Amino acid sequence: MYGTASRVDLWLLLEYTRPWTSNILTNNDLAPRVKLSIRRILELNSYSRLLFIRNHHRRTKSPMLFVISSKESNPFVKHFQLSAYEDLVSLDPEHLLAANPGAEYTNPLFLVCTDGHHDRCCARYGLSIYRELARLVGTLAWQCTHVGGDRFAANLICFPHGIYYGHVEQGDLAKIVSLYEEKSIYLPRFRGRACFSRHIQIAECFVRERNEQVRLGDLQFSEIHEFNDQRWMASFISARNKKICKVFFTRSLSTFFERATCNAEVEEQVDQYSLLSYEESPVAFGLRPAPTEAGLR
Repeated sequence: MYGTASRVDLWLLLEYTRPWTSNILTNNDLAPRVKLSIRRILELNSYSRLLFIRNHHRRTKSPMLFVISSKESNPFVKHFQLSAYEDLVSLDPEHLLAANPGAEYTNPLFLVCTDGHHDRCCARYGLSIYRELARLVGTLAWQCTHVGGDRFAANLICFPHGIYYGHVEQGDLAKIVSLYEEKSIYLPRFRGRACFSRHIQIAECFVRERNEQVRLGDLQFSEIHEFNDQRWMASFISARNKKICKVFFTRSLSTFFERATCNAEVEEQVDQYSLLSYEESPVAFGLRPAPTEAGLR
């Protein structure tokens, strides 16, 4: 599952209790000017995403809106209680992501994809996970529309950091929640972080697995270098031991075949990534030497 989280920096989580569709941005009952306002907010960032959410604890006609920045540094959530969806028209897109600690939502959010309209696996596996999660964390648990990676259902995302988990089972939930409250990652179900591109996600997973550095603050991304379309080097700075952690890894096609989604009619090979070598070195200031392929041998 390494490196399979969607790349997103800006999230709009809009409470929408009417029936979901496979294309929530266009196929919904919102007024045209409300849809236009949503598009304008999403245009603030090239890595943006809209999710519809719902929560069985709430029975209200006043929808909630969460605006989330899930970047690597200083992620945050802003919360808006709307009187109606038309309130979105009056929101100023330019000020939605301005840092304002007093206006930020300080609780974590846990989203489980239960969107059977996109893929039936998500409803089949996600609903029971959502119910158990809601029993553990109450109103902090939400159902959501499609998040990507249907074959990894049940899928769960922790906000504000945008941590993706896949193949989540009920026995995993208490550990995921408790670790996230400690700002840590549960590695056995970890898919990646939304703030990183695919290959950075994969490198982070390898580094964390190698050193059991599960705290979010343990690592800071430094650089990535692509030698070709099958081999990469990436490095992270470890806050724990003040060293540069460098991984070399490669891509190949799986020897097995599987369906990418529950709706897929044919099986196919999928990318598999393998760690070739791992290096640590003291943090040095100044110019960095160009990466070499020595660690790939």
